[in-house]
Amino acid sequence: MKILLLITFYLISGPVGCVDVPGYKGGRVKIYCIPQTAVYFCKFKTQTKCEYLIEAQEQNKWINKDRFSLYHSTGSLTLIFRNLSLQDAGMYRCGETRAMTWSRDINLKVNSDPCCSGTRTVTGYLGQTVTIRCSYPVEFEKNSKHFYKRTGDYEHEVIYTNGREQYQDGRFSISDDRRNKVFSVNISDVREDDGGVYFCTVWKTEESIGYYSFFTKVHLHVTDDTDRPQTGFSFIITVCASVTLLLLIGGSVLVYKLKKRKTRDSASISQRTEGSHTVSNNLLCCSEKQHVYKCKGHT
Repeated sequence: MKILLLITFYLISGPVGCVDVPGYKGGRVKIYCIPQTAVYFCKFKTQTKCEYLIEAQEQNKWINKDRFSLYHSTGSLTLIFRNLSLQDAGMYRCGETRAMTWSRDINLKVNSDPCCSGTRTVTGYLGQTVTIRCSYPVEFEKNSKHFYKRTGDYEHEVIYTNGREQYQDGRFSISDDRRNKVFSVNISDVREDDGGVYFCTVWKTEESIGYYSFFTKVHLHVTDDTDRPQTGFSFIITVCASVTLLLLIGGSVLVYKLKKRKTRDSASISQRTEGSHTVSNNLLCCSEKQHVYKCKGHT
């Protein structure tokens, strides 16, 4: 699971501040600092020793090292800490390398919340509407909800909402059900390029720090409508239609057989009637012959 935590530092001169920041197992930490000179990111091994993890000496260039990526531009710094583990929890510092006049300490807490762990796969059908639901921790109930899509090694925001009302942007819409701790994203008229990896995300600020927490990874698979599996309702309709067709065919065959049998019975009755007439005539003939014979004999 790839989860991203985006943290923003606001430049405040004076002593070092410390803020608790929650991350999620398998996720990322993405930090924005606002230094004026070269910057660094380190982890405290002891109270006084902070081990450098990555630093940027030049601007407008991504620096990659192990699970870290660092980008320093004028007045800001972006740090990505990928694939968090429980062992990554601890105290970190983001600060200026040369002037040493500004720094911020982060107490990173890596959680494993059942509501937000794992990776889900959702299937969308071309031309249809697909709904992606994201459960979130109770601590984020009142924070804004965001939906991100991965492009290469980075993510870009697709849509977000600040409140309970549904918000729509083109084919995308988002709504937040705070009572059930679920926000939903609808994508209408699904297209092939809508497929990919998305993240359910929230934004939260605390003192001088703001962060995005990317807590659920969603694979959207887009396919043609002809590949859609039958639902229970569709299956029932199909079965009913098949049964009706069979009944119609069976009824037609039965009616045909009954008509054929009726025709055969009528023919049989007609033959028996004709035979009876023949026998009666023969008897009459014999009777007449006997009468004639008797008459002749009598004469």
